[in-house]
Amino acid sequence: RSPGAPPLPPSDRPAKQGPLLDRNADCPGSMRELLCAHVQAQRRVLGPDATVDAPAGCDESLWIDLRLVDACNELHHLWKLVDKRCAMKCGDQPLRAGPRKYAWDGPDGDDPNVCARDYVHNTFASAKAGFADRSISPAPDAPKGHPDGFRPFAKRTCTRLVRVWAHTYHNLFATFVEQGCHVAANVVFKRFLVFALRFELVDPAELDPIADLVRNLLRPRQASATRRRASSADTTGTSAASGDDQDDESGDGDGAACKDEAKDDAGL
Repeated sequence: RSPGAPPLPPSDRPAKQGPLLDRNADCPGSMRELLCAHVQAQRRVLGPDATVDAPAGCDESLWIDLRLVDACNELHHLWKLVDKRCAMKCGDQPLRAGPRKYAWDGPDGDDPNVCARDYVHNTFASAKAGFADRSISPAPDAPKGHPDGFRPFAKRTCTRLVRVWAHTYHNLFATFVEQGCHVAANVVFKRFLVFALRFELVDPAELDPIADLVRNLLRPRQASATRRRASSADTTGTSAASGDDQDDESGDGDGAACKDEAKDDAGL
């Protein structure tokens, strides 16, 4: 499991096995290891309010790399709980969220007309293949930066992850409720959502099928951003403004707040 992945009820844990992607696991002494430790520490202290902004001086592509690995591992971990239910409930039907249906958008030659379960399996397989392709993503401990193809790969992967999440919320979320891990699933999705929006890795239109859920999940963060802007506008340095700043220390930086507001204005 990736760092910070939610616990599962003991009776529902799948057979023990490694994570989908182990890029964040075996890099002793590297910048990646230090950043992973930073992420874990923030999650322990701040929980869901941990910032998604890259630390000062951190290469943005490296930060997106390790956060995307976590997002893939966490969804893969949760998907194992609903995989069989998806096969039984959805059968040969395509991945869908409400009226929206999704065809597989893989390389030329791939069959676009796959069932929901195969779409999800393809999503995880393509993420694994992309991170293993050195023309897209460098070795975990490589000293050089990421190739030009990494950001498009990250966007494509995030789009597919959002679609899997939307399908899960519309069709399979009751399984999470039955197994007592629905709160953990919401935490994982919110963490991925804030990250993907902050770095513009997903088109806001992809969130339309779960717009109400997104609004509910982001509302506390957007309220915090509004308080920060009000505090910044107050040049008198009143104690009230100071109190607001202290309350919001656990939120994202001003740049992230502006991007969250922009997404809100876009209809999220």
